[in-house]
Amino acid sequence: MARRIAWALGALVIVGGGALWWLLEPRDTTEVTKEQALEQFRESDRSTSSTTPEDEASDGDRPAATPAPGVYTYAASGSEDVKIGPLPTETRQFPTTVTATVTASGETCFDWNVNLFEQHTEETRWCRDGSALRLDQHVKHQQVGAVAPTMTMTCDPAVYVADLDAAGTTSVNCVLNVKGGPFSVEAQLSGEVTWSEPETRTIDGAEVEARRLTAHYPATGSVTGTWDETVWFDENLLPLEVERSLHLAGAATFDETSTLTLQSRTPDT
Repeated sequence: MARRIAWALGALVIVGGGALWWLLEPRDTTEVTKEQALEQFRESDRSTSSTTPEDEASDGDRPAATPAPGVYTYAASGSEDVKIGPLPTETRQFPTTVTATVTASGETCFDWNVNLFEQHTEETRWCRDGSALRLDQHVKHQQVGAVAPTMTMTCDPAVYVADLDAAGTTSVNCVLNVKGGPFSVEAQLSGEVTWSEPETRTIDGAEVEARRLTAHYPATGSVTGTWDETVWFDENLLPLEVERSLHLAGAATFDETSTLTLQSRTPDT
């Protein structure tokens, strides 16, 4: 009888250890290829331009309200450290190129979805409300071991730029929610967004007029730290370059330093 109990306890230890290993073992990163991104784009129900042929014919000199839908390629550099609760920290290097998909969302909004790799994708919805620029929401999907947390940031006010034709600074108050891990995390990001005068960026050997949006968010709550991000937009609000320095620590830890640089303003469709 004692021998049977010992065998049973040993089996439980082996099974429990295997389950714990499966939960904690870091996963490798898997590239999202351009072909995969194109397939996802073509399957989207919202892969239409924000302007119609009639609009373009009647007002051909007016810039499109939002970027042309399609799959864009960015040169990438940087890395991230991600830790959720008791799980060990995962350190991941970004690939040298990544894809981003633009799809229309209603008449004035568009989704800019970045595939850093399968274990880290992001969805950002920007809206052009007349002369103003609004951030509808930003969502990060990440896999850490066997856990797949989702980080969602929403802001109030959601208007980041009051007048796209004029430089200025706007105060924003955002809420960051992390769900899907061992517990929920909420933090407040209250900071400032600055919109620059026009400046020149070089994309694929051509000079492009751009405006720079610089955001600085100090964080309080379940996590503390800072989130700094700079985005250069062209006249159609297509992100030309993105620089990020994100350092949030607490119940969940996200540490990222990265740069994305657009390779061509002509998307693949």
